Amino acid sequence: MVLSGQFKGPVVLLGISMTTADEARFFRAVVRASQKVGSWPMAMLLRLLPLMAKSAKTSRTHKKELIEDLKQNRAADAVRVTGEYLDHIAAARDPAAELAASGNPAWVVHAEKGDGGLTPAERATLESAPHVTVVTIPGAVFFLPDEAPQKTAEVIAAALEHAS
Repeated sequence: MVLSGQFKGPVVLLGISMTTADEARFFRAVVRASQKVGSWPMAMLLRLLPLMAKSAKTSRTHKKELIEDLKQNRAADAVRVTGEYLDHIAAARDPAAELAASGNPAWVVHAEKGDGGLTPAERATLESAPHVTVVTIPGAVFFLPDEAPQKTAEVIAAALEHAS
């Protein structure tokens, strides 16, 4: 939306991947295999997500809610959406440069390890833009809003302050 030029407000981008290099190879392989042989590889991945969520650094109550939400995913829908997503980020373009050139206030939040990696070139491009703030959450985080809620809320609050 921001890169289309149709949105002019501040934006917070949580755990985004700008290119396929930012996405886990395993995830890409599951999506592409599911497109070729049917949705069963994605179905297997979706069955693993609740197990992964059990290790999320969040309260027991919230973890239970997260696991129940993850169980609602349907493999065929996930293959369609993630396939289109991978096609989009694989396009011959430079989203970091486009975001930097947009002039739109943006906060790019990612974890040091896990959710939303940036290549060194993407990081340098984003950090050189005066209206882009890159926020790196230390350590390994796989569900940013759930595992780093305080830091995520602080970044969102900063963006809202900017909008005022």
